[in-house]
Amino acid sequence: MNNLIGVGFKGFIYPVNPFYQSVQGITAYPTVKKIPWQVDLAVIATPAHIVPQVVEECGEVGIKGIIIVSSGFSESIPEGKILEEKLLKLKQTYNLRIVGPNCLGIMRPSIKLNATFANRIAWRGRIAFISQSGALCASVLDWAAHANVGFSCVVSIGSMIDVDFADLIDYFGTDPETRSIILFIEFIREPKKFMSAARRFAVTKPIIVVKAGKSPEGMKAAALHTGAITGEDIIYQAFFDRAGVVRVDEISDLFNCAEILAMQLPPKGPNLAIITNAGGPGVTAVDALVARGGKLAKLAKENIEALDCILPHYWSSSNPVDICEDATVDRFRKVLEICLKDPNIDGYLVIYTPIGSADSTEAAKAVVEMSKETNKPFLASWLGEEDVREARSILRQNRIPVYSTPEQAVTTFVYMYQHARNLELLYQTPEELLISINPNKERLHHILEKAVKEDRQILTKLESKEFLEAYGIPMAEKCYEELKEQVRKQQPPMKVEGITIQPVFSGGYELILRLKRDPQFGSVIIFGTGQTGVEFYNDIAVGFPPLNQTLARRMIEQTKAFKILSEGLRDRQLVNTRSVEETIVKFSHLVTDFPQIVEADINPLFVDSNKVVALNASIIVDLKKVSEEIQPYEHLIIRPYPTRYITRQTQKTGEEIILRPIRPEDEPFLVELFETFSQQTMRLRFFQPVKDVSHQTLARYCNIDYDREMTIVAEQLEEGKYRIVGIARLVIEPDAERGEVAIVVGDPWQNKGLGSMMLDYLIEIGRDMGLKKVFGEILANNEKMIHICCKKGFQIKSIDDETCLATLNLQ
Repeated sequence: MNNLIGVGFKGFIYPVNPFYQSVQGITAYPTVKKIPWQVDLAVIATPAHIVPQVVEECGEVGIKGIIIVSSGFSESIPEGKILEEKLLKLKQTYNLRIVGPNCLGIMRPSIKLNATFANRIAWRGRIAFISQSGALCASVLDWAAHANVGFSCVVSIGSMIDVDFADLIDYFGTDPETRSIILFIEFIREPKKFMSAARRFAVTKPIIVVKAGKSPEGMKAAALHTGAITGEDIIYQAFFDRAGVVRVDEISDLFNCAEILAMQLPPKGPNLAIITNAGGPGVTAVDALVARGGKLAKLAKENIEALDCILPHYWSSSNPVDICEDATVDRFRKVLEICLKDPNIDGYLVIYTPIGSADSTEAAKAVVEMSKETNKPFLASWLGEEDVREARSILRQNRIPVYSTPEQAVTTFVYMYQHARNLELLYQTPEELLISINPNKERLHHILEKAVKEDRQILTKLESKEFLEAYGIPMAEKCYEELKEQVRKQQPPMKVEGITIQPVFSGGYELILRLKRDPQFGSVIIFGTGQTGVEFYNDIAVGFPPLNQTLARRMIEQTKAFKILSEGLRDRQLVNTRSVEETIVKFSHLVTDFPQIVEADINPLFVDSNKVVALNASIIVDLKKVSEEIQPYEHLIIRPYPTRYITRQTQKTGEEIILRPIRPEDEPFLVELFETFSQQTMRLRFFQPVKDVSHQTLARYCNIDYDREMTIVAEQLEEGKYRIVGIARLVIEPDAERGEVAIVVGDPWQNKGLGSMMLDYLIEIGRDMGLKKVFGEILANNEKMIHICCKKGFQIKSIDDETCLATLNLQ
């Protein structure tokens, strides 16, 4: 109550307490039912066993937002789970949203709302901070006040029985007050939901995470604290990588990264230039940079010669650029001017120590001045306290993050690069793999049914190999009649199901390809070095199916095996990693198609310059899932390519059109489509002329979450090859009830009914996905589109003089 009143919040506060007539001088009500006005938010701080009754009363009077700060639920006692189940039933009955329980509350500084029991209000800023730990929120607020860090919102979500990280990523992803999102995570209850939300917004708003419980002991402690199952840390790391999230090691790194990622463009490479007026801090910066995986930029010869002309003869003559203790402000400026011209540099770190001729504040002004000459990231480390306080303030005000130590600055730069590299890899256009997979699934299901009848989870070696061969994974030769006859003579009663004979393979490499069913993350694929690579044993990478060529290559590159395969080892041959990528993709198809398989192991997977061969294979199945009905892709956290939406239709001109969901591999064909758009078509579709369409923009069109968006391309056969002639998008809102539609057809194929056909198909897909409405914005002078929408039953309403809104009810 004390935090809510007297701090400038413009809303009304109504205390509820059955034992008092007033609280802190404000009239109190015995129950929420006695409050004569409509209430938006209830903050509940009662003993746990009373909470369901209070929530029910809130629901009855139409209060939709609930914050439960009370503890005593599943995080502490077994009976708490029963209380949570009651709350969830009430949520469904009254359509509530609940934050908590066991949380600190929420703050929204822009409206001066402090609905927490923390002892200080957050400053207003552009960072959304979301934490499972209430105690951490309190300590962060204290730290932020001293560091001049502000927040768009602070949310302590506690046990997350309802509102979770994904809900809040969705909210802050579209919040105009938020530039970056930082998370303190102990566990993720719904990985699929989190993955979907993070992939949608990670490109436009950096998401930075600290995950508690890296070690087995830490994971156990996190589980005890939150009452949840925690996953292996390597799986969490792969999960964050796939979601495009920046994972940092320490809490301080959260804010360092959030600050710079919200201020500056990420670096395009790992090469950092370090300019310092003291040798010692420069050396520590180099050590930190190399240890973190960054690189010292190699200065161009002409720039070293230019620096020779302005620096003392005893300067370092390399990077880090030690401009010496007697450096003046003018020397700082001239050195930066030269370094800004060097194409080998991806980012700059300026280190200042108050020991020389340059004034701290004036040096900071010089750095600000020079930073405006480049779009590469600029970081600063001003060592000291009182003497550099004003300089640090000047740097921050001019969007240059400044750190008290060089190590912090270097660590932040490397995180920036890793984030940029992660997004680049995530949205890299995969190459089209020339593989054809058409397994006899009926035959494979018969194998599973046979295992059920015989009550065995483990498939035989031959059955396991039959699964792999069905998906195009080569197996060693099989020839056993001679041995079978010998066994029959020696052991007449023995039943021989099969014998595998294979040649000795040598000169190549042994790898491991494995499926693991994680209780939290579902099916994960593990790739690594085989057992003969002793020095690299347990060198593995984790990926989430479905995988394409880019994602498969990324898995390979994350292991030490990549260097061996691509560069060779001693007298062994080089390996074409493309064949390994294809094998991983084929294995991913197998994992995707058969949720009944809970474990599969190819060990070893032999590879040399000519072939990839599975020398041994084993598969374990869940017998219950063989016979029972399974939800589609329930074992995956990422929805695979929806082949069900591939269809063939005929235009009114008689030409056949293939309508199908877009794929990441379609980016080059999308480029060709955009080249056919006239300026008028661009303006009608994008509401403005578009001069250049970047890879990043096109990648976001092609790399979509099929649970949240359905982009349909229209393909037509021309001169012996298919080309994309139109594209239609259905973007589903987070509430999963409404979707926005947008359609564009290349100029050569307009006026043939294709736009109308694609709109019909989007409406059909919207109904299939359970949407209640679809809508789209249309320019008021786009008469063709307005006419089409009217014919299909859309309601058209004007938004302003230039645009209107078309809405269609689907239910």
